[in-house]
Amino acid sequence: MSKLKQMIPSMFHRRVLLLAGMLAAAMLVLTGRLGWITLVQGGELREKAERPLVRRTWFPTVRGRIIDRKGRVLA
Repeated sequence: MSKLKQMIPSMFHRRVLLLAGMLAAAMLVLTGRLGWITLVQGGELREKAERPLVRRTWFPTVRGRIIDRKGRVLA
């Protein structure tokens, strides 16, 4: 039983180290991706962002008929 009690803290310590390593690796990947987007693709993405998102297009309008309740054209 004493051997089991000695193994439990060791197993816990290994799991904590594994979790910390996985978190560090994930942060490294995210930091690398952020650097890539900022340094390599930054100019292209900046140009896309500066382009106007709204285009002004003129559509000819057709005014509908104004009628009374009996269907006669008023204007």
